[in-house]
Amino acid sequence: MRLTIIRHGTTAWNRDARYQGWRDVPLDETGEREAVALRDRLAGERFDAVISSDLGRCLTTARLALPDASIETDPGLRELRFGDWEGRTYTECLAAAPDAFPRWMRDPAATTPPGGESLLEFETRIYQTVDAIAARHATAPDARIAVVTHGGVLRALARRASGVDAAAGYAIAIPNCAVARLVYAADGSTTFTLDDA
Repeated sequence: MRLTIIRHGTTAWNRDARYQGWRDVPLDETGEREAVALRDRLAGERFDAVISSDLGRCLTTARLALPDASIETDPGLRELRFGDWEGRTYTECLAAAPDAFPRWMRDPAATTPPGGESLLEFETRIYQTVDAIAARHATAPDARIAVVTHGGVLRALARRASGVDAAAGYAIAIPNCAVARLVYAADGSTTFTLDDA
């Protein structure tokens, strides 16, 4: 089973380096252009199903990049819930939580954003959601599935495939509208590779 995992296009909060989490921040003009350009990158590919996070930045990316597709939404594909840190920049989070925020940056598994989701909760949700999508389509020979989601989700999937610790996994650069391939082996293990833009 092979899934194509796509990060949404740029938003104003991406440009301002604000934590978005579950906030429904729309694509900006740059993000819309990125999603249209992604359409050309994916033009030669066939997808049997397209599943998107239910947040607008992902759904708009999916609609622009794959305009002929029927798109299913799944809230299980949402970004990490940053709670009180959503809408804030690094500097603003540091001012609001001078002890917890640096601790979270150093070791995201050790600290939960106030009012947010722990890394364990997030990764459990993502792995269960993505594995269920793969299992649902595994009976179709050569099924090709596109999943449109968030940067943190791609990092979580890369981390699981590579086995790196949380700090290293969440430092992986995932550009907006990045395309990755997640392949399931017969033993259930996965490989994760990022396409060149």
